[in-house]
Amino acid sequence: MYKCHETFLTVSVSAATSNVGFLENERLRGNAIKSLYVRRSGGIVKKDKAGKQLVSDGVLFSAHLSLVDNSAKPLVEVPLEIFVRDYNAPEPICVDWSKVDPTQSRIIFDVTAAGYDAAHVFEFVFEIPTSTNC
Repeated sequence: MYKCHETFLTVSVSAATSNVGFLENERLRGNAIKSLYVRRSGGIVKKDKAGKQLVSDGVLFSAHLSLVDNSAKPLVEVPLEIFVRDYNAPEPICVDWSKVDPTQSRIIFDVTAAGYDAAHVFEFVFEIPTSTNC
């Protein structure tokens, strides 16, 4: 018996303002998200696939993720740092990802946090199924 293969979709979000959202992405909207991970700079310069520098740990640790559903109803607001984890770690929050609309969800953070630079980005890795025939 075959298992479903997983796909990891990387999305970078600009840290230009203190309240930012995910850009419209058909792959996120059209797929059920299974899990979410956040890349951390860890005190060194790390870059996303476009060559933009990741936000500093100070900015990351000041951030909260506000998840909403398709009707803009708030589902949960949690510190973003709980998504900094190993891919084998269990999901840190109990949320029905199929109800989350990432394009309406927001990242709220402190622009006075250590290391803030408007040119930096948050990098998210969404785990989505590649097949719905599991």
